[in-house]
Amino acid sequence: MRDQPSRRISAVVLILLFGLVFPATAAGHHRGHTPESTPEIVFSDDHGLLVPSTLELNGSSNFPLRDTSWVVVDLGSTTPVVLLNGPHLTSVTPVSDERFEWTLSIDTSELSCVCYIGLTPESGPGSDEVFRLTVYIGDASQHRPVLFSDVPGELHSLSPTNNAPVSNGLVSLSYHAVMSLNSWNSAQVMAEICEAPGQVCREEAVPIAVVATVQATSVQISVDLSAAGYADGVWLLQMRVVDQVLRHSNTMMHLVILDTTEPSLALAAPNSVYERSLIHVLANVDDGYDGARTTATWSLMHNNDTIRTLYSSELIDQHHAVLNLSVSGHYDLQVIVQDRAGYTTTAIHEFEVENIRPHAVLSVDGFELGEGQTVVVGPELNWSIQAFERDDNEPVDYLWVIDNTTSVRGAQQLNASLLDGVGVHDVELIVFDDDGSTDRVSVKIEILSPPEDAISSTDGYLWFGVGLLGVLMIGFFTMIHRDSEFDDLPKWSKRNPNQPDDEG
Repeated sequence: MRDQPSRRISAVVLILLFGLVFPATAAGHHRGHTPESTPEIVFSDDHGLLVPSTLELNGSSNFPLRDTSWVVVDLGSTTPVVLLNGPHLTSVTPVSDERFEWTLSIDTSELSCVCYIGLTPESGPGSDEVFRLTVYIGDASQHRPVLFSDVPGELHSLSPTNNAPVSNGLVSLSYHAVMSLNSWNSAQVMAEICEAPGQVCREEAVPIAVVATVQATSVQISVDLSAAGYADGVWLLQMRVVDQVLRHSNTMMHLVILDTTEPSLALAAPNSVYERSLIHVLANVDDGYDGARTTATWSLMHNNDTIRTLYSSELIDQHHAVLNLSVSGHYDLQVIVQDRAGYTTTAIHEFEVENIRPHAVLSVDGFELGEGQTVVVGPELNWSIQAFERDDNEPVDYLWVIDNTTSVRGAQQLNASLLDGVGVHDVELIVFDDDGSTDRVSVKIEILSPPEDAISSTDGYLWFGVGLLGVLMIGFFTMIHRDSEFDDLPKWSKRNPNQPDDEG
């Protein structure tokens, strides 16, 4: 019974430990899945803040502001000028893991300008951005209006021609505005326009009437270029605001591409070519104005069957193609041109690619052989007959027919090893290309027997050898016969000269 209370205490301790560990684990898991937000620095003041002798700013951020520098830039000149700068904010106070409050105090007693204050983190999140606030500092007479698009300090908003918006005539623009107190009530928008295919006015800009709505923090502008009689082209709009005391804002420039018609298209190319001949095709495109840009899509159809787009190696540029076709037949070349407003034009050019019939030629030692000609060769094995074709500009195949019994394919020369010895042989060469066109030429090849004098000389040596052998054999047998006669004579013996003969 004493063990039961201790067991209960142990169970309670385990439950408490589990309760402490599990919530901590769950909370840690929740924090680990908090999505990262976009780096942001927020100013507590609005654009157009009036600054006396000291600029006092504050705000917050969603990331630590380590080594955040600041700069004061004058917007009153054509090119923004840096007036003051510093390496750090005055203070940064962490409020939570994702919120930091900051302050900045700058002595501006010697400044009088329309300026923007820029904050730039030197490292970490937001290091590639400048967070800006437009302010009025000093003399109120210098507080002219300021227009900007999305970022204060970008005072022109001139888009490159490639990225300029395309319009069918109606243009609507909206800008942020910074104006001194109540100066926007009677402010007006002044606009000018010029043709600028290269982003620079060809001629002096002229005034154009626009519909504008001016408010304390924004300006909306609209104009219908087509209704105003402007033709297709690249136009540069220049706009500025004039307040009630005739102070002019900076000028905002805006490129507009007016395109209301489809481009014209004409193809220049031959109507007939031989296979493997270069075919230059030019697409002459006109969209009606200087600075127009179009894209072209090329496709090729063969014998109303197979179709393909052109290879990159066949395109010199968007409007110039060079083809080199090895298969004869009928071709349709189609080009689709689209301008930046989305209007398209299609042109088709039909042409024929003609096959070149091959021409079979035989030659021996550089001399060309004619049809039916006879070639006389010796019995040696060091001769050959060359085959080639003269007119076709693509690879061909060769077929030799010898005495109508033997054929050899693929060889470009014929030698004695392929012929059956001495005599007259009929040889025919057939060449054919990939389109099935053929040509042929026939000749006779006579292989001579060895010369007669060579045969006579050989026979003379043979008979001389036989005769010499006969003489040698006769001499041999004669000597043997004489030796046999000497064996029949009486034997010789040595005698004493003082001894008388028996007869005496």
